[in-house]
Amino acid sequence: MNTHYHLINCDTLSILKNFIRDGEIGIRMPPFNDNKNPKDQIDSKVRMCWDIFADIARIKKGDYVFLHSEGRIIGLFVVINDPFIVNDFVNIFSNITKEHWKANSQEVIDIIANRNFIVKIPIAKVIDYDFVPMSIIFDYIVKGLITSLPIRLRYEDKNKTIKGIMRKDFAIINNIFKNFFPNAVHVDVDLSRIPHKPTNIKYDIKEDCYEKNLEAFLVNYFRRNDFNVLNTVPVGYLKMVDLLTWLETEDRFIHYVNIWELKSDKTHYKNFNLFKKEMQEIQNRSSFLPQFFNQNLISVTANFVAKRYWDNFDQDTDKLILPIGNINKINFYQIPLNLIKEVM
Repeated sequence: MNTHYHLINCDTLSILKNFIRDGEIGIRMPPFNDNKNPKDQIDSKVRMCWDIFADIARIKKGDYVFLHSEGRIIGLFVVINDPFIVNDFVNIFSNITKEHWKANSQEVIDIIANRNFIVKIPIAKVIDYDFVPMSIIFDYIVKGLITSLPIRLRYEDKNKTIKGIMRKDFAIINNIFKNFFPNAVHVDVDLSRIPHKPTNIKYDIKEDCYEKNLEAFLVNYFRRNDFNVLNTVPVGYLKMVDLLTWLETEDRFIHYVNIWELKSDKTHYKNFNLFKKEMQEIQNRSSFLPQFFNQNLISVTANFVAKRYWDNFDQDTDKLILPIGNINKINFYQIPLNLIKEVM
């Protein structure tokens, strides 16, 4: 399985240091809104939970992690086993649906209200760097040198726990640390000597079929099948795509680039005109990808996943003339997804 890279935000420096001491990063749910009855917030918490699990799905054994809190970033850590649900909370978080959570609402409320860490990510330090100011990383983002972390990370996304980083951006951040700490001690971590523990997290598509549930399923699928994958990907100022997948050679040549646009049942494509507007947005976002990858791209495939499409879908999509910008192929998938076609 190819290596992925992550920036994980911690609530406080004290909690961050506890994670390093314990060798486990803890992930927990956002607190309830104090102005509303917790039982009335169950639906939104199910959606939030899938948002979190879509990010967790990207993390696997052998990945590298930087930790961030209070304007500082520290590294470098390796993930020594797949993330897992803490045993006490498996009942709730192995079945993330409105029906199950409402049937066990008090248990859900207690877990969230008590600020329990529901998922743990086992880590070990591999380079003993000290802290670097996050403002330095932001300077690289603003200059367009780091492209997989959004400028908006400082604002709207500042509380998003896990952000994916491309390999080229990881190398830039790691070089910043090397310049600050040229004598940092390297720690030998032999992953082959650490028995692999299969995760107890289930990324299957539920009947609720939230977009983030679908995203979690696909992120896990692509990681297991050796694709590079990022979710909630910045492609221009305040513009995002749901998923981006690609393959990358050892000399960092990017190919087989795929944009994925996901729709839940409530936001399915209702007619061809609305789809064409969506297609134009995807084309606009794809035009940023050469800058994103810092490489000229020959072609991009656009993939649409939905539970339903409009009437006359087959006849209308036959009218599409390709290429559209740098998009030379379009695939349509329908939920349930028993098998994802090869995306090459």
